[in-house]
Amino acid sequence: MERNRESGCAPQQVRCAWLMAVACIATIGWMPFTALAQEEAAEAAEGMEAAEEAAEMEEAAEMAEPEMTEAEMEAKAEAELDEAMAAIEEAERELEEAKRQMELMGRKMAPEPVPVPGTDVGLVEVDGRAKKLQWSLNDDGTLYMRMLMWLQVWARAIQLNPGTDVQGDTNPWYGDVGLRRARLLWFGQIFPRTFILLHVGINNQTFRNARKPQVFFHDAWVEFQVSKNKAFYL
Repeated sequence: MERNRESGCAPQQVRCAWLMAVACIATIGWMPFTALAQEEAAEAAEGMEAAEEAAEMEEAAEMAEPEMTEAEMEAKAEAELDEAMAAIEEAERELEEAKRQMELMGRKMAPEPVPVPGTDVGLVEVDGRAKKLQWSLNDDGTLYMRMLMWLQVWARAIQLNPGTDVQGDTNPWYGDVGLRRARLLWFGQIFPRTFILLHVGINNQTFRNARKPQVFFHDAWVEFQVSKNKAFYL
């Protein structure tokens, strides 16, 4: 032993022990990589099998489906086109409804301005009611002139006694159509404290009456506000 150590050469048993230790260490370090490679290989094999099965199922489905004729393809295309046109029409209707709702909302949010009293002259309002025949004398309509007219019309058919003479006519029947009453009322606040009114009328005017129209005044007067608190008028 002392000669082997001095010569620097280890015994044969020691060298074998060292080689076996190195081999064990290398084997233990390489085992995880080997297991990982085996797992990857197994997964790749499973993936190939799944792809092959899917391809086989797709081929079987294609073989099972009957081929469509040209007429069937045209009918299918026409049906799809009809569905697309119906969808477009529905979208257009929804768009028109949305526009109408927007217009209504705009009208509600921005109401029409109220006209100044006395400045709107005409015969019929938009809702069918009669307009006032009124003329404004200032910007706010507090000074104005207004006119009203009304008529009472009648038609008569009278059986007369035998021999009755009506304006040289001995016909046993007499009839006419006329204005029983016709009235004109004209009034207005022409000054801040002055109000005027004129009432004119005609009675019993018919197309068979030879008389001239009998025009007369019912009222004609002026009202003046004496006190500023509107408590005394003349």
